[in-house]
Amino acid sequence: MKLYNSLTRDYYSVPVGEHIKMYSCGPTVYDTVHVGNLFAFIVADTMRRVLATVGSVTHVMNITDIDDKTITRSVELYPDIAPEDALSKLTSQMSMQFMADIEAVGIDTSSIEFIAATNYIPHMQNMIRKIVDAGIGYIADDGIYLSLSAYTQKGFDYGHFSTIEQSGADAHSRINSDEYDKDSAQDFALWKAQKEGEPAWDFTINGQNIPGRPGWHIECSAMAFEHLGENFHIHTGGVDLQFPHHENEIAQARAAGNNNLAQCFAHNSHILVDGQKMSKSKGNFWTLQSIIGQGFEALDFRMFTLLGHYRSQRNIDNATLQQAKTIRKQLQAFADKRYQTLTDTSQTMDIDRLKVVRTNITKELSSDMNTAGAVSYLQQFVKESGNQFVTTHDYDAFTAFLQHIDSLLGLNLCSSQDITDDQKNDLDKRTEALRAKNYVAADALRDSLLHEGIELLDLPNNNYLWRRA
Repeated sequence: MKLYNSLTRDYYSVPVGEHIKMYSCGPTVYDTVHVGNLFAFIVADTMRRVLATVGSVTHVMNITDIDDKTITRSVELYPDIAPEDALSKLTSQMSMQFMADIEAVGIDTSSIEFIAATNYIPHMQNMIRKIVDAGIGYIADDGIYLSLSAYTQKGFDYGHFSTIEQSGADAHSRINSDEYDKDSAQDFALWKAQKEGEPAWDFTINGQNIPGRPGWHIECSAMAFEHLGENFHIHTGGVDLQFPHHENEIAQARAAGNNNLAQCFAHNSHILVDGQKMSKSKGNFWTLQSIIGQGFEALDFRMFTLLGHYRSQRNIDNATLQQAKTIRKQLQAFADKRYQTLTDTSQTMDIDRLKVVRTNITKELSSDMNTAGAVSYLQQFVKESGNQFVTTHDYDAFTAFLQHIDSLLGLNLCSSQDITDDQKNDLDKRTEALRAKNYVAADALRDSLLHEGIELLDLPNNNYLWRRA
């Protein structure tokens, strides 16, 4: 399997036979995540699924529950309680909402280890001490900073994800906010001294106590090393995290005396609305709830993401979601053929073709996660097998194929239920009515089933296929 490595600007070959270690930048739980954020998490989930076909995978995702945004939001919402309690109340609520959203879009949360930043403050402090002891970090009146000039003087390169000239930065050019402009080249905060009304943790360093909280960038560096060690395999995240976040993660890791943070950085591109990057600051964002409110299902959004390459920008609107919904429904109807097997028919599906389709899908996914190519191969087979049945003899092979597709694409095709016994009885009655040429009764039963969400496709010899309307 090969992935495009943003760090080297070349393709990274996933080592076969090794236990793959993967870290994903997770949500900042100050509000409901928008679907641009969900895109990054679906990409990481799909990547883990594909990696799991060639070996074992440890996948860690952080929950940022302490930073500028979470503090500001918690104080706004809960001004009458202690800052620590306000922060905990907000981030707990938003974390629960986040988990519900990612499960709804088919992300396998049981295969991800979620870690909250506030549980790793001591690990962050230890890393900061190492950076200061190395002469690359320094204590200022408002916190502790990484010195870019000291960093580059030690022989480290800064600017893997940026074309900005960094060598002119000095100790007097500092920035304290967690996120800043893309053209900034300044010392950045490792630890922020407490401000009035903010939650804080004690931090003893070089004989003094500096109550405060960690900077955003140090959180991921410390947590990734704690769980995956140095030079782990794959780090995922949105392209907007390349600089400054991932750039600073690497700098902190090297300044603390570790090897490279990760061997491969896999970045997904943006989802656009009306040709512009989705952003809460611009007010042009969609949430999963707003998509569902338009009559779509959560998995329609997952299908939308699979229909394009993860490194290509996608524009989301009603038309592209409708396309995704139509394709997903076609695949679901195909999967539901496992409930409609026949013992003897001339319209049997070529089960041997499933091996070829499976091979082609795996090939596409192994080539830098070409999900669009994988879905295309699957669509083509679904189209070719149109009105064909699965025989009882081929049921196990067909079901195993569907389970494999679900394990790779996360569409939950096998999670659907069979129709009810009453609906099956109505189908039998309709077949009897057709044989008796009682078309009025047959049409009435068809309409009744359609009202219950079951659509019929009549075939020769009084056979039929049903699908969910």
